[in-house]
Amino acid sequence: MSKNSENHNWCDATPGEFMKLLEGLKKDQTTIEDSYEYPFEDLLEHLEKKGATACKTMRAEGSEPILHFMLHFRSPDSTWESMCGVEGHYFVDPNTLRAHIFELDSRN
Repeated sequence: MSKNSENHNWCDATPGEFMKLLEGLKKDQTTIEDSYEYPFEDLLEHLEKKGATACKTMRAEGSEPILHFMLHFRSPDSTWESMCGVEGHYFVDPNTLRAHIFELDSRN
């Protein structure tokens, strides 16, 4: 995914950045999970699936540090079967790994 806005450039996180992010989320789970709107275990399960990725945003100049990671999240199939599924994106601080916002794309 590559998406540009007025002040930020969005691009795919490298595999190394993604793995470091995933490892950090697992390691710090107990101190950050309260910032995530939906069950944290479901997020980790989703991110561990083959093909999961993250995007990152940096200032337009390109030399600034990463400002946010954007993580796609889709709740487990069982939640969709129970008519309570959600799908969207978390915007995560790269330093604290806490979620700032969850942008809902769909819900059933």
